[in-house]
Amino acid sequence: MNLLYFQSFARRLTLWFSLSLGFSLPLSTSIDTLLCALIIPAWLMTGGYKDKLRHAIENPVSRAALMLFALFVIGALYSIGAMEERLSALREVSSLLLIPLFISIFSDHKDRRMALRAFGASIGLVLVLSYALWINILPPLPYIKGTPAYPVVFIPHLTHNILMAYGALLFAVSALRVSSMWKAAALALLSGLAFFNVFFMIPGRTGQIILIVLIFYLLHRRCGSRGLFVAAGGIAVIAAATFLLPSSMLHQRVALTLKEIREWRIDQPVKEGNSVGLRLEFYRNALTLVGRHPFFGVGAGGFAKAYSREAAQSRRLATDNPHNDYLLAAVQLGIVGLAFLLYLFIVQWHSAKKLSIPGDEVFARALVITVAVAALGASPLVDHTESLFFAWMSGLLFAGVGQNVPSKGRHSETAGRLNRETA
Repeated sequence: MNLLYFQSFARRLTLWFSLSLGFSLPLSTSIDTLLCALIIPAWLMTGGYKDKLRHAIENPVSRAALMLFALFVIGALYSIGAMEERLSALREVSSLLLIPLFISIFSDHKDRRMALRAFGASIGLVLVLSYALWINILPPLPYIKGTPAYPVVFIPHLTHNILMAYGALLFAVSALRVSSMWKAAALALLSGLAFFNVFFMIPGRTGQIILIVLIFYLLHRRCGSRGLFVAAGGIAVIAAATFLLPSSMLHQRVALTLKEIREWRIDQPVKEGNSVGLRLEFYRNALTLVGRHPFFGVGAGGFAKAYSREAAQSRRLATDNPHNDYLLAAVQLGIVGLAFLLYLFIVQWHSAKKLSIPGDEVFARALVITVAVAALGASPLVDHTESLFFAWMSGLLFAGVGQNVPSKGRHSETAGRLNRETA
């Protein structure tokens, strides 16, 4: 009896740590790290290891994540990198192991609802503070990173815009779900504010592209082909406003991007400050490495050494990250590794149709879009906050794969209505 009580207490503790992690994601990497350090031992104390193993194997998303991590372990065995670099590469992708962990933690649909609310509340808090900083009513505080001209709050602008883009969709879809007119209006307002924040306040091209794709996805899901025309028209209006307002941040970012692309030359060193040209150079050299080691790559942790050799031959700047997760996987693990990464995204996309609450399919596929698009110009599977967000949200959303839909009470009626609204 004491053992059962202890395991029940450990389960409650694990759940609350996990909920707190969802709230802390946009706020603090230190708190994230501390909570992960608390979640893992608490989860181990809950017992039921056979059931945990069975769920990890049976859940398709969990299985795909474990397969990708196992491939990195194999890649570390033949890597050209030093042992420290191999271990570092495994640590960077270790968040994949958290996906089956969170799938087991969020097995109850009520816990999943609380977790989404926790993340939404945190994104809402960051959004309010960003606006307060922007209009210069937020006094200087020790942990605030930004300024009125650069109103990020707790995390860098790239991470801020990726999470805020997902938050904009989260608020928009939630506004369609609630029955209260006032709650719907408040959520719609938050979605609009998040949209403006990503496009006109924070200089992050990756987040802006993600949000554009999410808008196309949501409108196509609700309105079919007409939704695509509406989305295209909306983006055209934004583009027109951008060029009519040359002082706007979006106009300046677009102009700078085009200028940096024009200045880049394959046969010349990248000019100082040309971030787009530098990335294009990273991509070109990484593709060269893929061509030299096409099938199994240079091994997990071997990217920096292989790239430094390539950079030395061409007298270019060396890097340990090409700022593209697809190229990073392809260089380290070859086309096999790239195929496993794409397989994870494909499994998630198809598994979204099997969620116990059908309306959650929108959130799940939006997560895939967010991370898959971010991986084109960043490293969301390697960087701390983004990789933890991907693991936590994947576990949260895909824990409902194959579960029975709740059939009693108000929740069942709500689930049916949400499915119809987002269909």
